[in-house]
Amino acid sequence: MSEFGSYLEEFEPLKHANELVVSTNNVDDTALDLTTSIKRLQFDLKDVDKRLQKSSNENYTSLIAELDTAQDLHTTIGELKPSLKQVNASYSRLQTEILKPYNESSNLHSALRKIHQTSNLLRSSTYFIYLVSRIEEIDKSDQKLNQKPFRSVYALARLLNQIKLHLADSPFLKSLKLVRDYETFQQLQTTKVMDVCNSHLKNLSLEYDDQSILNLVYALSIMSSESFYNQLQQLLSLKIAGAINLIIKNLNNPRGLENVFAQVSASGKLINNLEKVMRSNKWQDASSSKESAASTVSILDKVNSVLHFGNSLGTLFWKDTAVGVEPKFKDIVHKGGPIAKNLRSIKQDIYDMVKKAVLDSFVDEKRDDCIEVRMMLNSVASLDRSR
Repeated sequence: MSEFGSYLEEFEPLKHANELVVSTNNVDDTALDLTTSIKRLQFDLKDVDKRLQKSSNENYTSLIAELDTAQDLHTTIGELKPSLKQVNASYSRLQTEILKPYNESSNLHSALRKIHQTSNLLRSSTYFIYLVSRIEEIDKSDQKLNQKPFRSVYALARLLNQIKLHLADSPFLKSLKLVRDYETFQQLQTTKVMDVCNSHLKNLSLEYDDQSILNLVYALSIMSSESFYNQLQQLLSLKIAGAINLIIKNLNNPRGLENVFAQVSASGKLINNLEKVMRSNKWQDASSSKESAASTVSILDKVNSVLHFGNSLGTLFWKDTAVGVEPKFKDIVHKGGPIAKNLRSIKQDIYDMVKKAVLDSFVDEKRDDCIEVRMMLNSVASLDRSR
């Protein structure tokens, strides 16, 4: 039935009628011939009827079977209609009572989440701006950073640490240009605090009171605990090396030894004062932005847990000074000559100066035979063993 293909799928009556009229008429004719088109359609209709009749006669068994199947399907559909109706009703109820409210609540939840995110962003950015404004206030009075007792340095260090922690807790803030623009300013302020702390701790002397020392220690340890540990080690090494050099270089001037040992004693006292401050105050927890964020351990305990000094800082100072002085002092004495002779002539004075220097350096009272005194006396004991 290929000749009837145009009547099958995608059949368009108007298009087919137009094509049929065009095919049965001549463009040069002045009259429109519709009769021929109608006759062709009637011919096709009769031909289809004949073929259907023939197909029915030849395949009536199959047709009856198909009709029976269609009837069975019709009956089955009729039986299923109540169930389908119930299913449709249940689905409609599900749509109305569950799906629709769920979709509405989901949309509401999404809106609330966005509102919450916006609220968090506004609240976090407000706190950020507050911290920056406080930092800028300190920055305007820059000269106060170098003024004892260094409260401005400590306050600036805490604010910088608070911003650091705040940005870590609220990383979404970095989506704001205001926050990104602040990074350079933050780095400048951090460098400024570190420079002030390192400079003063490196040149620490007895002119610094306990509060000044504590504020410098807190500020530097909050900004960088590693830098604080390094600076503390450098301070100890510097004071010990200075004490050794001062003693050895002035052995040729017996009259000046009293002043020399007084200066060495001052260095020892400074180390002991620093130790007292660190023992008496708690370590500040830089991982918390709370004002009272002190740990349960003292600064000194924290330092010892990292640097493993083993002894008190005062004992360490005198021990290392004694170890450094002994071989050089012994060498000078054993060589003999005027210097050795002068030193032997004031041997007891040297012992007394050493003992006084050590005992005066400690805040707490020490016995005359304490370990620190014995170590320092042993460093000059070659006076007794010399020729």
